[in-house]
Amino acid sequence: AHAQEVIEGDDPYADQVEPGLAYFRLLADQQLPLVEDLAANIRAKDLAGALSAYVESRPPYEQIEVLAGDFEDTDTDIDARPASFDFGDTDDAFKGFHRIEMLLYGDEDLDAALPYADELIESVKQLRADLDVREKFSSAGQFAGMTGLANEIAAKKVSSEEETWSDQSLLIFRHNFRGIHMQYNAYDQIVR
Repeated sequence: AHAQEVIEGDDPYADQVEPGLAYFRLLADQQLPLVEDLAANIRAKDLAGALSAYVESRPPYEQIEVLAGDFEDTDTDIDARPASFDFGDTDDAFKGFHRIEMLLYGDEDLDAALPYADELIESVKQLRADLDVREKFSSAGQFAGMTGLANEIAAKKVSSEEETWSDQSLLIFRHNFRGIHMQYNAYDQIVR
């Protein structure tokens, strides 16, 4: 975890944590109907609709990912790539967006994608609950998340590790940076 050791009362910038969390809670609320729409298109066996819904559903979480170190299990369920698992894309623990991406774009297998889409809905609900646990988050954690994600984009994601099948990596990078910016805003005047 990022800097969970910082107790809120000991965090000199505790007031700056909340605006970023509030923004991410709003995004998580927006995320839920997007993944529900993804599942609905998959359930309806509408491949074109599912592909479109997949792209539409990605941006909110890619901003929230800034704080993924504060809800690692939920992040793994939502956004881990196959390389994160011992058996890659055949590992039973591999699920979430990237499993769905592989099944839709790589295999065009709506039936196989459906259980993962339904599970993604539950993971997004868990994400929203995670964001309400204020004591998980600190200013140190926010900065660790901002710098960690910025470095990950440059070190790993740009090397085409991000959206392998959907070719939407630029969309992901844009929203990662947007999430970093939105967390930084509350600290802008202090850092200056």
